[in-house]
Amino acid sequence: MSSVASLVGALQDLGPTAATDPATAAAVASLIQQLIDALPALTGDRYVSIFCFTLSIWELILNFDNEVRLIWRSQQKQVLVTQMLYGFLRYSMILLSTLNLIVVCNITPQRGDIMFSWIIILAAIGNLTLIFGNARLAHQAYSLWDARHKTKIVIQTTLLISYSATIGCTIYSVISLARNVIFVGPIVHSCVVQTLPQEEIWVWVTQMVFDVFIFCYTLFNTRERQQVTADIISRFRKDCLFFFAILFALRLMNLVLATTRNVSYFTLGYLVDFVFVNIIMTRLILRLEYLKLSHNDRLGYEQRTRPEIELHVVSAHRDKARG
Repeated sequence: MSSVASLVGALQDLGPTAATDPATAAAVASLIQQLIDALPALTGDRYVSIFCFTLSIWELILNFDNEVRLIWRSQQKQVLVTQMLYGFLRYSMILLSTLNLIVVCNITPQRGDIMFSWIIILAAIGNLTLIFGNARLAHQAYSLWDARHKTKIVIQTTLLISYSATIGCTIYSVISLARNVIFVGPIVHSCVVQTLPQEEIWVWVTQMVFDVFIFCYTLFNTRERQQVTADIISRFRKDCLFFFAILFALRLMNLVLATTRNVSYFTLGYLVDFVFVNIIMTRLILRLEYLKLSHNDRLGYEQRTRPEIELHVVSAHRDKARG
């Protein structure tokens, strides 16, 4: 979208005389058409924003009953940390999707400073979500998988290093991105990002480092880990592995999209990744809290209302076989 700035400048120069000069009016019409052709991201981002907002509300309604019973009415120990994490993940997703819908769909007046603030909010909440989510998994999953103090130290150190690099790259990328935001009020009434900074690629690379480490560390320590066959351990271990696999796939997709330097993928890269990671994470938390229940407490759940991460069909087939 390198031609956006020149098109906007030409339109602003021709605008005052367009009403009296037919030739100028034709030139303005031609430039407007070129501008519309050069900004496919405007319509695409709006559809993506509407989709993410709808998905956030649908997910809230779908799991609200489980949320109340397993999170807010839970009698488990140390439930406060779980409640705070779940509340942040669930409702920051809804808040962010709503704000993005308001900004992208021009429901509120837009200016360059508003767009810059929105980019900062999007990057900050998105990074906090990923950091909190992975920190929770690193603590919970390896407490179940390994339970060795050395393992926890290694995982926490890797998490700290990788996400410190992510935060640094994100801050630098946001500053560079803000310099390339222009407001096209008279034409399309929207803010436009002219080019994506090169640092965008490293935001995803640094996050993928942690996922690769998790897979490698798990693979190389298979024989040394305690082989626990309890139901809660085996199921949560499997769910965590699927979570990291999906998370890695999302980041790999965003890395590929970032290498194209196409502005149309900006919202796709951040908002979609943020929404889907939140959905998977909150379902994973609900799943774990459900597995913590005693057998008698689980009997109160019908098959269709049991919280399931639904990233695999293995456990479903196994449950049917047992029945």
